[in-house]
Amino acid sequence: MVISLKIKFENLTGVLLLLWNICLVNVCCNQNIQWHTDLHRSSKNNGFHREVTSKVEVSTEGGPSTFGTCVLLLIETIPMGAYVDIYQLKMGEEYGGPKVISEYIDIEKPDYESTKHDIYIYGNMTRHRGVISGEVTYPLHLRYHRLRKNVEFAEVTLKHPRVLINCSNLKQKLGGNLHQFPCYPHQSTTCTWKELGYTVESPALTFLVPVGNSNHIFLVTTVTIATTLMGCAYILYLVMKSPELKGKTN
Repeated sequence: MVISLKIKFENLTGVLLLLWNICLVNVCCNQNIQWHTDLHRSSKNNGFHREVTSKVEVSTEGGPSTFGTCVLLLIETIPMGAYVDIYQLKMGEEYGGPKVISEYIDIEKPDYESTKHDIYIYGNMTRHRGVISGEVTYPLHLRYHRLRKNVEFAEVTLKHPRVLINCSNLKQKLGGNLHQFPCYPHQSTTCTWKELGYTVESPALTFLVPVGNSNHIFLVTTVTIATTLMGCAYILYLVMKSPELKGKTN
């Protein structure tokens, strides 16, 4: 009887030790994949040509010393009221600008003939005092809008991007929410990227675009035609008074 109880106690102890080890492993693993991310967004310049800056700061409880080389990927959805100039971005790459992947974008179309489109923006990340961070800035242009009645400005809202990260030393500690995207622009190979949830203090960026007032069509049209006719009449008057023309007439 005593031997039987001893065996059962030893079995129970073994099970408890196994459960304790499993809990410790889960805690350690979870610590490795608990990401804390902050996104800071800002813009500058006025009018139809702006600059958008996004700064991402990432830390984990496991410590960023094991991250290795990290690359930041932002997936921006550009609304129909705005666009990026791919040729301008490619020229900017030569001077340290971000590298971008995008489909063809017609920069001449007005707002009401355009559609939203995604761009993939790559940026390098650095480590400082337990935090890895990356910052990218790119030019954003606003499209012309259709005439409206009693409206001076239209709003174009740029929503917050998707934030992804790829680090050379964290292949086994990325956790869930993984996606396959190109490792870098102009490369055919794909890498595993972790999409990060984040906190952001500022709301989505909103830009005001001047809009023509359709109530002024008659006035603008009348003034334009009158000015054009007056200009043509003045040019014709100067031509008729030209000495060369008089000499040929005589």
